[in-house]
Amino acid sequence: TLALDRIKYIKNSSNHYVENDLFDARSYFDQVIGVSIPEDRKVWTIKFKVKASQAPYIKTKQIHHTQKIIKEYINGNLLIQFKAMQNFELHSLLLGFGDTIEIIKPASLRKNIATILQKAAALYR
Repeated sequence: TLALDRIKYIKNSSNHYVENDLFDARSYFDQVIGVSIPEDRKVWTIKFKVKASQAPYIKTKQIHHTQKIIKEYINGNLLIQFKAMQNFELHSLLLGFGDTIEIIKPASLRKNIATILQKAAALYR
């Protein structure tokens, strides 16, 4: 990936353009949110609970194309699952939901998010 917003100068090339037909961007980014691919490329099953107040949004604007509703609770909360790689964009997206979601699995993601939230909360004490 390239940081296109940081380009300071651009000029025409004298080289002839050769299309890369060996790279399929759709399949390369299929299991990731955003564009950062972790080195291990491990795909995780991610489960989280969504509060009823956020449920309509999560239902209509899926986090990932593999998203499935596992359970709908009587109080309107949802249990959601999807499969994706863990990267910065995933963390940022999940943190953006604040207190309306709770990460259930994997434990490593739950711990990472909890640590970030604890550090953030400490700034406001």
